[in-house]
Amino acid sequence: MDQTFEQLYENEIRILGLFTWFTILAILIALLGLFGLSSFLMLKRTKEIGIRKSLGAKGSTFFFIFIGDFLKLVLIANLVALPVGYFGIRKWLQNFEYQANMAFWICIAALFISFLVAFLTVLYHSLKASKNNPVDSLRYE
Repeated sequence: MDQTFEQLYENEIRILGLFTWFTILAILIALLGLFGLSSFLMLKRTKEIGIRKSLGAKGSTFFFIFIGDFLKLVLIANLVALPVGYFGIRKWLQNFEYQANMAFWICIAALFISFLVAFLTVLYHSLKASKNNPVDSLRYE
């Protein structure tokens, strides 16, 4: 019986493996893009960071300034990606005789993870920016 099911769903198992690898690749590319964008925006605002530090701003100030920009981008990306993914999976599941329901918590978990990754990326770069000497920041052109 197991061999029958294995032969019947062999194509789906191959497609699942292919989707898994492409998903991992897409996530890595997105993480590199988010990290690069965060780094670029911090570098672009180096003088602003130096001025704020020389006027007494704390490291948390930088974090709260930059997190708003990134959370907006992540929210827009999720508003586009979550419906596409949800309806794509529902359409794919309609091909099966016995259909599994897609749990709503999976979408919530994906939303939470994407916000967490953006949060950690901005936290890393804002901590790095807050440790820099303000004189070096102001000297930067």
